[in-house]
Amino acid sequence: MASNEDTCHINGNHMRGLPPIWEVSRFTTYDFIWAFTAGLVAISVILSFSLVYAHLRNYNAPDQQRYIVRILFMVPIYSVASWLSLRYYWLSVFFDLVRDCYEAVVVYSLFLLMVEYMGGYETAKDTFGEKAKQKKFRALAPCCCFRLHAARWMLRLCKRLMLQFVFLRPATAFVAVGLHAASIYCPGNFSPHKGFLWVTLTNTLSISFAMFSLVQFYLLVRQDIQDYKPGSKFLAVKFVVFLSFWQGIAISLLARTNLLTEAPHWTMDNLTSFIQNSMVCVEMVAAALWHIHAFSYKGFVEQGKKTSVRTGLVDVINQADVWRDFVESYHPRSYRRRKYEMLEHRQDDAGGEEGGANNNNTGKGEEDLAPSQQKETSRLL
Repeated sequence: MASNEDTCHINGNHMRGLPPIWEVSRFTTYDFIWAFTAGLVAISVILSFSLVYAHLRNYNAPDQQRYIVRILFMVPIYSVASWLSLRYYWLSVFFDLVRDCYEAVVVYSLFLLMVEYMGGYETAKDTFGEKAKQKKFRALAPCCCFRLHAARWMLRLCKRLMLQFVFLRPATAFVAVGLHAASIYCPGNFSPHKGFLWVTLTNTLSISFAMFSLVQFYLLVRQDIQDYKPGSKFLAVKFVVFLSFWQGIAISLLARTNLLTEAPHWTMDNLTSFIQNSMVCVEMVAAALWHIHAFSYKGFVEQGKKTSVRTGLVDVINQADVWRDFVESYHPRSYRRRKYEMLEHRQDDAGGEEGGANNNNTGKGEEDLAPSQQKETSRLL
């Protein structure tokens, strides 16, 4: 029997010390699953931290390894948060807050890592400027009816769509915590009178835009960075982020359609959270093993040179670069910047239509700007 739409079981008092779902002698099934997932979490955390330590001891390419290590921290954070949610399920919304916030960091770190593989953001802009002179490509569904040039404006658009997820995902997580405290969030309840529906819709739109831009960016640059084997890295991140998000929605829908029913002494909210977090604990072992292959440290080893773990860790934890990117991408600095972007857009489109015939004219608009303005717009874009 599904939970009543007007009922939201979030008060921890009725959840603590619940009887197990099924009793097996003195050792319950719940105890077995909790102990089993504890072992899986220990394996995934040990594997991930071993790889993180190896990167930090060979932190010889900080521009790339900064984002690699941030991605690697995904497995310990996801697995520990999910395991704690199994034990303290009346507090799961708070553990989900940590997991959801870091999810956004991981997605953006993958984007920045691919940009670094291209030689940095300025080099990536030049590469996209050259791609504007090539044949148009067909955009991904649902925009597949459009044929576009891979111009520099597209690089900026991908970056902005990624950044909206970086800040919107944590924001909705904090909103969920606030609604939970007010007893109107109700995980798994798709009633329009509850907050879960609206938070889920917002997150779905946000992650869809972010993943669309990430996939489109990857397809455009994969040939340029094929020496770094980006396919396995891309799939490793997408596997965790995309699968965990959509499987949570799928479990909630199963509960909503009565295909998943309440167990004795367990509310539907408890049960859906229990299933979701158990699956994440299992999946993180696979993700940790995948990361060892996809994000190997061996390519960064320099004979006889070891770096400070503390120095590298401080660089990884410092998120000032993400905030700086957000400000520089969304803050309308000046009229000249907007004018420059529009002019650059026209140049790229013209270059794509006319090919090499206009190669000598594509920089004309930038030359019309003063050198100081060129330097400032180059830094901002």
